[in-house]
Amino acid sequence: RIPAPLPRLTRRQLSVVRELAQGYDIATVAAHRGRGLSATYELAERIRERAGLSEWQQIGPWAVEHGLADSNGHENSDDPLESR
Repeated sequence: RIPAPLPRLTRRQLSVVRELAQGYDIATVAAHRGRGLSATYELAERIRERAGLSEWQQIGPWAVEHGLADSNGHENSDDPLESR
């Protein structure tokens, strides 16, 4: 079976993905980014939908599994998913 292609993510989405991969929750990500909680949940929801996941809590493990970040949230230097 051929794996589904990974979704294209914006720089902002990728930075949220990496913070979630580090184990931060939405409230912490919002605080780090200086954004409101609801706006950060909406952003996580868009990422979740693009990734085909059922819950935002799956984003971090999904990112690690697909090489977008390691478990410390460090980016993969070869990032094919970033849309410019």
